[in-house]
Amino acid sequence: EAFRLARAATLAIAEFHGGRQWYLPRGDDLATALRDAEIYRRARRGNIQELAREYGLTDQHVWRVVRQQRALHLRKIQGDLFNEGDEQ
Repeated sequence: EAFRLARAATLAIAEFHGGRQWYLPRGDDLATALRDAEIYRRARRGNIQELAREYGLTDQHVWRVVRQQRALHLRKIQGDLFNEGDEQ
């Protein structure tokens, strides 16, 4: 079963990223990235304190994570309007 799931995941990643270079963090960086994505997915105005307690963070840190993840999400779906560093 584990082999079947690993194979399916590998095929899905290849379909999505095939032929492109991309960065996959590891260790603590990966754990933090996954935690932050989960916090963003679950965050609602009424449950910030609950998430903070669950993940051992402050309310302010949870809000910061939500802000950062929202910016990443918007950049992914909208793209960059202005190319930073491309001054004319």
